[in-house]
Amino acid sequence: MDNLSVHKRQFNTLISHSYANQEIIGKIETWLISARISVWSDALHLPAGMQISSYLGQAIGQCRTMLLILSADTVQSGWVDEQLKAARQHQEQYPDFRVIPLKIEDFPIPDSLEIPKSIDCVDGNLNLEIANQLLLSFYYSDIHTLNNAKDIFVSRSWRTLPESEAELADVVCQILDKNGFRLIGDKEDQKTHDESRIKPIIRSCGGLVAILPDRGNGQTSKYMLREVIWALEADLPILIIADETVLLTAELADKTIRINPEWIKKPALISQAILPSVWDLADEWVQPLEPHYAFYGTNLDHPTRTNTLQKLVEVVTAMPCKIGENIREKNIQETICNQIQNAFFMIADISTENLNTCIEAGMARGAKIPLHLIAQAPRRSPPFMFRDMQVEYFEDDIELLSHIHRIAYPYRRRVMNYELTAST
Repeated sequence: MDNLSVHKRQFNTLISHSYANQEIIGKIETWLISARISVWSDALHLPAGMQISSYLGQAIGQCRTMLLILSADTVQSGWVDEQLKAARQHQEQYPDFRVIPLKIEDFPIPDSLEIPKSIDCVDGNLNLEIANQLLLSFYYSDIHTLNNAKDIFVSRSWRTLPESEAELADVVCQILDKNGFRLIGDKEDQKTHDESRIKPIIRSCGGLVAILPDRGNGQTSKYMLREVIWALEADLPILIIADETVLLTAELADKTIRINPEWIKKPALISQAILPSVWDLADEWVQPLEPHYAFYGTNLDHPTRTNTLQKLVEVVTAMPCKIGENIREKNIQETICNQIQNAFFMIADISTENLNTCIEAGMARGAKIPLHLIAQAPRRSPPFMFRDMQVEYFEDDIELLSHIHRIAYPYRRRVMNYELTAST
């Protein structure tokens, strides 16, 4: 049976390790789970009576990545070579599947293994830098373009059967990518088509492109049509590309480019048909009505740590993370107020009950912006206005990092450009 596409799989990673390294790996696995990274574990998920060696291929098919643990013994024994062969065989059909090497001992890795750059954790202990590298390895990232990105919401099919559905959408997405758009969608592992979640994502973009397949008798996806209507309600420019047999209302038909199904194997014909409209969309693109960004309130006593946490939020959510310290406008106070009141969510570090951070958090609460509070341990009663809220306490930087990832994770968006890059 075919596996799910990589981006729809249940588990973020499979930790591939030798039982000789169980103590170290147990700590890493526990920390990943605390950070809301879903881990396939043989202890929990291997069927009774099965050995991991015979079940490995099926386990890989449930995961988006393999975290490959490297030690001198596992390399010398040939165990790593076996795991790599299984992963690379899977990559032949699913090139988006990735291997993440984590080196837990200081030893030379044979060139013959052709192992990509590893994360070095040679004493088996995580620190802020290593733990951050580990979390970032589960994501594709282009955070340097966040503030200048020309975001459009893409409503498309990911079905592999019939092949024409995904193939047409892939060709169109590649054309959009080459013309400078960042392609945004609802995260693929969301369980439902939730209006309260998807509408704000659409409104955070400057346009919408819908690629409508024929699902039989001229019918198409009702979910995609809903997304088109939501974009029209927001007065966003839209471009509809549809199979020539899809039945649409007169209003939508006027905005639609029809594609002959026979063109799917001839991308040049599709490009020729839609490029003028893609260029028009670039001209009509508007600044988003409700741009998505996070706001992080902190006292800035730890600039390196703050920068690390800010970038992690940006990679996980695919949206900017703003900090008051970085604002350069003349009226800083008013700008901070406006940014907090319009943020998608806010994280506030109230460890020292810093007055500015508490004021910022209070503004977020008053504006009904989702607010998440963190603080350095020990546990204690927070300021009065936050005593009915949960505070995530942390003992050290590693626990803080896991809290930040867990907080940011539900706000993630899908950036399809990364997937196009990964599969080409």
